[in-house]
Amino acid sequence: MAIGLVPEDRKTEGLFLKLSGRQNASLPVVARFTRFGLIRTDEEAKAVQSAFSTVEVDRSALWTRAGAFSGGNQQKIAIAKWLVAESRILLLFDPTRGIDVGTKHELYVMMRDYVAAGGSILLHSTEIPELVHQCDRVLVLYDGHLVAELGGDEITEGAIMRPALGHGELVREAAE
Repeated sequence: MAIGLVPEDRKTEGLFLKLSGRQNASLPVVARFTRFGLIRTDEEAKAVQSAFSTVEVDRSALWTRAGAFSGGNQQKIAIAKWLVAESRILLLFDPTRGIDVGTKHELYVMMRDYVAAGGSILLHSTEIPELVHQCDRVLVLYDGHLVAELGGDEITEGAIMRPALGHGELVREAAE
């Protein structure tokens, strides 16, 4: 089972901007599309197009280099890569940073659909409202230590911000 990582900086760590969206999306599992050392491009394109449809990336991403797309579409390509790899766990680091509001909403819907289909997402976000509205459980760290664990109705901006600013006790020490 593959674990997918969508890093904080998609341009330097998540994508090869000079490669096409198709090449980026199939890269983690390119061996699946090869036979005798050659890539079966129709099979590759079919799998990638399916993932692009899920994340709503334009079909032109199949042949257009990733660097030609907006930040939001680049982020969608970075996520599609792990859908092609059939990852059941996604590690997302600030996935909506630097993208427009409409694309943020599309990514939120995609994330919820992914979880509803049986996938798991570990989300790191510096946007507190994003955590409040997208997470089922939130762990708050301060100075490298776990200081709060919140779930369900406990997840509010205030309940996250207080311990994030140092107004809380260590969860591990509190349990002892």
